[in-house]
Amino acid sequence: MTLASVPIPAVTGIESVDVIGNPCTAGGRGLRTAVTAAHHLAARGVRVRRLRGTTPETTIELVRRRLSRPDRPDAIVCAGGDELISLVLQAISATGVPLGILPTGQRDDLAAELGIPLGDPQAAADVVLAGNRREIDVGVLDTAPGSRVATGRTWFATVLYAGTDTRIADRTNRSWFPSRHTSLIELASGTARPLRIELSCGGNLSAPTVIETEALMVAVGNTRVCGGKLICPDARLDDGLLDVTVIGAVNRMEATCLLTMLAAGRAISHRAVAYYRAAVVSVHCPEVHAIVNGAPLSALPVTVRAVPAGQSILVP
Repeated sequence: MTLASVPIPAVTGIESVDVIGNPCTAGGRGLRTAVTAAHHLAARGVRVRRLRGTTPETTIELVRRRLSRPDRPDAIVCAGGDELISLVLQAISATGVPLGILPTGQRDDLAAELGIPLGDPQAAADVVLAGNRREIDVGVLDTAPGSRVATGRTWFATVLYAGTDTRIADRTNRSWFPSRHTSLIELASGTARPLRIELSCGGNLSAPTVIETEALMVAVGNTRVCGGKLICPDARLDDGLLDVTVIGAVNRMEATCLLTMLAAGRAISHRAVAYYRAAVVSVHCPEVHAIVNGAPLSALPVTVRAVPAGQSILVP
């Protein structure tokens, strides 16, 4: 054995990790990233176990099973984008185990928000190795009876939005991870729907503020960006609040203008856009789904709550 091949002991508190790759990323990037990072971490003395689920359900169950063991890892590491992170959050949230992120180049909104290196698996693995933790807020979605998913709680870290009709929701949900976010152009081809939105500070301190309006979309953001667009430009990951952007009725030309304004973070100044902040948000509308990272989660109504410091992330 040469000196160069001797593993370097891990001295950061991250001594063992489970790495899970997204098998559905284009060209197998998720699995390749998982392999590259696993080798990089193992060479530095970290005990690495690779996990691979074949469906969203088996992925969540794999992580839950590992975290229930006495020898559970010091961190769960996702080699994939926001879609895979959303899945893993269902198993890791509220466990105290930190999450490491290895971006793969598709919808890496959370990684970009946290300053995690994009397109460089070894640099991202070094962030995991350093063991620097940041506690971030997460959102939790309470689904109602009759939802397309089981009644209960669904965790998310980025942006939940609603306003897509059932046809579009079904079309974007035909694979494990839908290929893209529904665009505002597509939304603009639909019809504004009556929405009832309730905003409150949480608890029973006061009655909620009720907003009744017609809108194409409402976005409830824990982070600023959804699909690369600054849909909730003032959102922060550590303020205990959710930012709410309501996009009213616009025509196709105005929707194109909105896309440009979203890219610049100026959409909330558009006449058709209203912006709010709250700790608890309820959205009511018939035949509309709540969506996170392109995947329909639940038919409305839903209630979304901010959970302060709900997840530890390994960051630069």
